[in-house]
Amino acid sequence: PADAVVMSWRGAQGAIDAARGGHDVVLSPSPQLYLDHLQSDAPDEPPGRPDVVGLADVYAFTVVPPALEADAARHVLGAQANLWTEHMRTPERVEHAAFPRLAALAEVLWTPPARRGWQGFVARLGPQMDRYRALGVDAADSAFEVRFGEDADAGAVTVTLSDQAGLPIRYTRDGREPTAASPLYSAPLRLERPATLRAAAFLGTRALGARRRDYAADEIARRSSDALKQCSGKLTLRLEDDAPGDDGRRARFDVDLFDPCWIWPQAPLAHASRLAARVGQLPYNFQLGKDAANVVPRPPPASADGELIVRLDTCSGPTLVALPLAAAAASRGTTTLAADLPRQDGPHDLCFVFSGRGSDPLWAIDDVRLLPR
Repeated sequence: PADAVVMSWRGAQGAIDAARGGHDVVLSPSPQLYLDHLQSDAPDEPPGRPDVVGLADVYAFTVVPPALEADAARHVLGAQANLWTEHMRTPERVEHAAFPRLAALAEVLWTPPARRGWQGFVARLGPQMDRYRALGVDAADSAFEVRFGEDADAGAVTVTLSDQAGLPIRYTRDGREPTAASPLYSAPLRLERPATLRAAAFLGTRALGARRRDYAADEIARRSSDALKQCSGKLTLRLEDDAPGDDGRRARFDVDLFDPCWIWPQAPLAHASRLAARVGQLPYNFQLGKDAANVVPRPPPASADGELIVRLDTCSGPTLVALPLAAAAASRGTTTLAADLPRQDGPHDLCFVFSGRGSDPLWAIDDVRLLPR
């Protein structure tokens, strides 16, 4: 009908075509305005779709598509963000996903372009985060969160610090919280194990996004599932374990529903004598319909409960080690499996895949550690 208003979800092209046809339109395109996407690739980011839609991505949204001519652009009524909650366990998780990205969208929609600017927005968002906390809103600090890039070798680790907002970062090595007087990060830090590194982004004297990393003496390197590469990435989600651990923490798994398979590129094996993997299982209750035919079959198991198979260099390479899943199959939570490694020279890619019959349960990796000789 001539008076139909069109909301465009699958990208902006539907809105462009409708506006050119004389229809009013509302922009709500995936992925930029789908707030079930993670706000960062940090390991502590709650569940959702792992393709990151950060705060800066929302702030960069253009409500009137540049391709629209002026007479068609007048049909743009505004925009709407969508937030799908099937993987959000609590109201606090919903607030985390919505705020402060909704603040970014509000400014984009309600403020003339000449008065907008990312740095000014970030500066005003610092006090706004205090207001959220005062109101009991569980707003995400993902844009300010300090990220730790790590390059490990025997006895030491080199750490690179960064944050989405581009704020200066200060750090400490003595376990104390960073302050405005702490050293300013300017270059990668080399730490001898054991070590503790704390870091925060600073807006003036205000510390934001503070995080801590502990580097144990009894490990060479660690990768959580978010830091491992998905083998094919057909339909990857970040899912939360149904069972909390002894400390109340629920493991978070980045896992491809069609092909649960992970790669650790260039794992530092030269000094490793043992591998430990923490794994968990979820019921495979995903409604895939006809797409269920695209699920990659698991390798045949060598035992009743199957194994976590670790292959060298490629996913069709030789088996480096196979860790039986019997103990993990008997546990509701995560289980650490470990095995000795044959000696290797230099770094190698490692490919991780679970053997078994069928897709249920969905086995997933929480993290993998390489332990020293």
